[in-house]
Amino acid sequence: MYRISIACVTACFLFLGCGGPSATDLYEFEKRVSAIEKSRGTGGDSLNQVTNKVDALTDQLATTQQKIAQRLNEVENALSEIKTKLSRNDVAAKGNDTTIDASAFTKLEARIMELESEIADLRPSPKPERSLIPERDLPASQRATMDEVPDDAGKTSKTDRTKSKSKRFDITLLSWNVESEGSDPVLIAKQLSEMNRYDVYGLCEVLPESIELFVEALGRDYRTIASRSGFNDRLQIIYNTKKFRLLRRLELQEINFEYRYRSPLVAHLQHKATGQQIMVMNNHLARGRAAVRTKQASQLVEWAREQRVPIVAIGDYNFDYVFRTRTGNDGFAAMLRDNIWQWVEPAELIDTQWFDNPNAPDGRDDFEGSMLDFAFVAGAAAKWKKECRIIVRSGDFPDDETTSDHRPFELRLTNR
Repeated sequence: MYRISIACVTACFLFLGCGGPSATDLYEFEKRVSAIEKSRGTGGDSLNQVTNKVDALTDQLATTQQKIAQRLNEVENALSEIKTKLSRNDVAAKGNDTTIDASAFTKLEARIMELESEIADLRPSPKPERSLIPERDLPASQRATMDEVPDDAGKTSKTDRTKSKSKRFDITLLSWNVESEGSDPVLIAKQLSEMNRYDVYGLCEVLPESIELFVEALGRDYRTIASRSGFNDRLQIIYNTKKFRLLRRLELQEINFEYRYRSPLVAHLQHKATGQQIMVMNNHLARGRAAVRTKQASQLVEWAREQRVPIVAIGDYNFDYVFRTRTGNDGFAAMLRDNIWQWVEPAELIDTQWFDNPNAPDGRDDFEGSMLDFAFVAGAAAKWKKECRIIVRSGDFPDDETTSDHRPFELRLTNR
C-alpha cells in the first residue's frame, strides 16, 4: 500500500503540473516507508522499483498528452468542416436540419475549447511573443508612439511574475466594413493580404461565402468566427492562433431588434504568452432607424457594465460623428453614457465612409468630414495605452463597385 502511495502521490504532482516532490523529499519518504516495511517484515520493493513505476506513470502521462493533442486535431478538423458548410449556406436548404447542424457546431466549439484548455494545462508556458504594428505604411510621426515591447519586458523575478505578466501584453486590431454587396470579395481578400498583419481583424458586411476567403487571405496562422445573424451582412472576427486562443464565442442575440439586424459578435480571447484575457466585440449597428440604433447602444452599455474582462469594441456604429461640431447622433451619446465605454479617438479625424447619393450623383461625398467607424474600450482596457489610426490608401475614395465604401482603421492596446 505504501509503495503504491509513493507512485500515486508523485504521479499526481506531475499530472497537476506542480513539478512533483524534490529528490530530497522523495528520498526521505522512501526511508520512512522502508523502515515501516522492515518493522512489518514485508521487505517491500526497492527504491529502484518505485522509481521505475514512477517513470512508467510519467510515460503514461506523455502518451495521454499525445492522445489529447491528436484528439484536438481531429476535433479542429471536424469543426473546420462544419464552419465551411455553415459559411457557404449549405445548410440553408435542409429545413429543420439547420438546427441540428447549428447544435453540432456549438457542441464542437465547446469541446475544442475544453481540449485547448486541457492542453494548455499540460504543456509548459511558451516564451512571450511580440505583437507589433509593422511600420512600413505608418507616417514617421506615428512610428515613435507605436513602439515595440522592450526586450527586457520578460525579465522578472519570481515574486513579480504575476504582476509583470499584465505589463507585457499588447494587441493590434484592424476594423473594416468591406461592403458585402457593393465590392468584389476577391479584391477585398487581396487588399487584406497586402496590408500589415494584425493580431485580430473585425470585418463588417461580410457575405457568407466570403468568410473562408478572407481568413485564407491572411495565412495559416489565422482562424475565424462569424455571426449567424445579418443575412448577407455578417460580422466576422479573425484572430492569430500563434498569439491567442479562443476561450469562447458569443453572439448577443438580445441586442438585435426583432432579429432584423446584426447581433454583436464577441471573441473571448486569451493571450498565450501572458494569460491575459480580452473580449473583442465586433458591431454593426442599425442605419435606417435611429431609435433602434440608440437602443442597441444603450444595451451595449448595460452588457459591458456586467463584464469583468477587459473589452475592446470595434466596427461600424453609424454614429454620424461630425468633425466640425465634434458631436454624433443620439446613438453616440447613448454609447458614452455613464462612462462605461471610452471612445478611442483616432490620432487624426479622417472621413471613414464615402457616400454619393445615387439618385443625384455629383461626384462628391455627401457626408464629408464625418465618421461611422469607431473603437471603444471598457473595463480594465479603459486604463490601457490606446492608439488608433484611420488607414488612407491611394485611390480608396471615391469607391467603385469593386472596392469598399469604408476606410479601415487600426488600433493598438497595451496594458502598461
